[in-house]
Amino acid sequence: AWKLGTGLQTRRVPDPDGLDDASVWGTHAGIGLAWDPTPGVLLYGLGDLRLDVGPDLKGSVSFGPGAKIGVFAGTAGMRWRGHLFGEVTRFGLGDTTTRIRAGLEARLTLSRHTALILEADFNRIYGESWPAASIQLNRHF
Repeated sequence: AWKLGTGLQTRRVPDPDGLDDASVWGTHAGIGLAWDPTPGVLLYGLGDLRLDVGPDLKGSVSFGPGAKIGVFAGTAGMRWRGHLFGEVTRFGLGDTTTRIRAGLEARLTLSRHTALILEADFNRIYGESWPAASIQLNRHF
């Protein structure tokens, strides 16, 4: 199993009044293992590296290793798939902190290259926790 991603993201960063949202350019890459113990179930684990760059980060950069585990329910050909996951990143260089994220998503495949994703997750960074939810439209090429 592998993953690779880059793009503009929102990240919580310290400010004088607590935490605030800031835009960072985030890049991550990881490799790991996947196992399908039964039809319709896929378990995975990944180790990765993450680099965030932005003017609101201490030293304008944050870099560190992480890990992600999860399970997919549903086969690739199904219109609906579920995904339960947990991940942790220890940013050890630049703006240092530990980020924890766990969540559940439901994916509806609209076409071969398009999917609608509903996601709910729990986040923790700089000692503060909060829930989040999103609706995403993904277009693959």
